[in-house]
Amino acid sequence: MPVFLLFVTFCLQGSESFEVSTTVDGIHRLSGLFLYSGERVSGALSFRLTKNSDSIFMFGFNSSLFSAGNLGDTGLAAEVRRPEHDSSSRLVEKTRYRANLRSHSSSRIGVALMPLEARIGLAWERRRAVDTGILWAVPILTDSWSLEALGAIAMLRYAISDDDWYPQRPQRAAGPFGVVSSRLRYSFSKSDVGMTVIVSGGTNLRFGYFVAWSIRTSDGPWGFFFRSIYSSPYFHSAEGKRLEIPIGGRFDLKFKPRKGLQFSVGYKAGLERYYLEPWRFADKGSIGLGWAFSELRILLSSDWDYVFSRRYDEYVIRRIKLEIDWDREFYNLGLSGAIEPYRGWHVKIEGGGPVTDLWKLGAFIRLREAANSLLLDLRLRSTWDIGSNRFIMMVDMRDLVKDWRHGPSTPGDLVINLRWIRKLGKANRQS
Repeated sequence: MPVFLLFVTFCLQGSESFEVSTTVDGIHRLSGLFLYSGERVSGALSFRLTKNSDSIFMFGFNSSLFSAGNLGDTGLAAEVRRPEHDSSSRLVEKTRYRANLRSHSSSRIGVALMPLEARIGLAWERRRAVDTGILWAVPILTDSWSLEALGAIAMLRYAISDDDWYPQRPQRAAGPFGVVSSRLRYSFSKSDVGMTVIVSGGTNLRFGYFVAWSIRTSDGPWGFFFRSIYSSPYFHSAEGKRLEIPIGGRFDLKFKPRKGLQFSVGYKAGLERYYLEPWRFADKGSIGLGWAFSELRILLSSDWDYVFSRRYDEYVIRRIKLEIDWDREFYNLGLSGAIEPYRGWHVKIEGGGPVTDLWKLGAFIRLREAANSLLLDLRLRSTWDIGSNRFIMMVDMRDLVKDWRHGPSTPGDLVINLRWIRKLGKANRQS
């Protein structure tokens, strides 16, 4: 049936592109992909073959009305699944589901029906620990106001418990539970302000509630985002998880013009539950400063932990990173390096550009320290454009020297990928 649907899509639409891809990794697993990308619908068949009995085949399909396969969510559906204080901004995202057509993983599969340009929707998905049915609607949608409502009924397949005297993570019972949420957004000038309310409960889970306030604004090179949350002790997300930091917030401020001074500041903090203490304050942050020339960009940034909540056994600076990028038309070259007290350091050189009119080449080399060992990473990517055809070859080698004494030992040590992309459409067929 997946192969049949794939070829039906190919014959009915006949536009955009068709792709065939094959990949071999370090433990000799073979992966493949047949992908059709169209203007109205897209479909793919992917697989991974192994010597054991864990081979897998996946089919994915996307259209404006229906999606199936390894689903990913946006908007309110993503916020109820991951409502933590440090999550990304979801204010301007439309609530909908799209299948990852290149994935052959079955860790998250489902189907979604989204009529009326996703103003209403119905989805079912199966994740590692929970089966969920989702229903949403957008009853109010104007240039300034948006009101969304979403409900989810889920079944937790197993319980989380800990035999230690002080549980290392919040316990959770198995069984059915539900989540009901609503989000109100107001847009004005170049800003968006929103409020999200979520309640949760189940036959084996106590009632809990969650409230979040968000603001997002952008004006030319300036960008600002702020979000704060509060949740009750027994609130559970749509994945059935309690929040480790139920009270907290984050903000991001960026100034990135095309030329001149650039900087960014980010900060997130909150009160977290700790099994030896009732509450503990934790914070993290980042800062970046750089300068952009016509073709050259220099950026120095750092990430830090526990600046205002410093602990005697933790480092304050998590990473210091320097980036130098040069771009001129079709050529680019980059040099970057970072020092991490926890993981050592790394230096990376990457670049790319056309060798001929038909042949483009890109590569990077990285030297890094990990577990008191020096490791070398290499990647080579080559692209040939011949008429309506594009051929891509990529060779990625990681952890050289240490893990390559008798050849690659893990899947990520070696990845060889070959792709053929055929552009379709009326103009290509006539030529």
